[in-house]
Amino acid sequence: MFDDLKQLEIIDDKTEIIKKASEDIDKAKGILKRNSRYKSILYTSGDELVDVVFEILTQMLGCDLSGFIDEKKEDFNFEMDNNVFIGEIKGITSNVKNANVSQLDTHVQNYIDEHDVDKNDIVSLLIIDHQRNKPLSQREEVHKNAIDLAIRNESLIIETITLLKMFEKYLNEELTKEKIINILKTNTGLLTIEKIN
Repeated sequence: MFDDLKQLEIIDDKTEIIKKASEDIDKAKGILKRNSRYKSILYTSGDELVDVVFEILTQMLGCDLSGFIDEKKEDFNFEMDNNVFIGEIKGITSNVKNANVSQLDTHVQNYIDEHDVDKNDIVSLLIIDHQRNKPLSQREEVHKNAIDLAIRNESLIIETITLLKMFEKYLNEELTKEKIINILKTNTGLLTIEKIN
């Protein structure tokens, strides 16, 4: 009677729209949660920092870090394109210190001694969340002496903000895996956002 069928159709149509909108909202919330996890590398340290950096490196470089066993030496190493990537991941409240850069160099030298690898085949990376207790806008630049030491040691310091920008460009298909690998292999000192553009 009356226009019951028409009203039932409207209810069905609008219910379907609500269901689809609810699914879209849930998906968006999931993406925001994932993004917050990635951005946590700007303020964390320890295992939490290492886990998220591993996830980012795995996606960007296609490397498998799931089998890496932390023997309290370097935080990661993997082989790719005839190179061994050796890395130290740190979350600290101070600025980058020479000791942080030297610690990475010690890991590299130990790896060379244990595996008889040519130094030229090693890419050494210091991924660091420094001054993590300060807002990004109040963090000091990495000291020149730490950058100079990294250049001398043929190491690359990567601030977590720079890693995130690189990852964002990768997700937006502005950077390829090959380009990222080339950036990591051909730079020493401090990786800046300008160098990834």
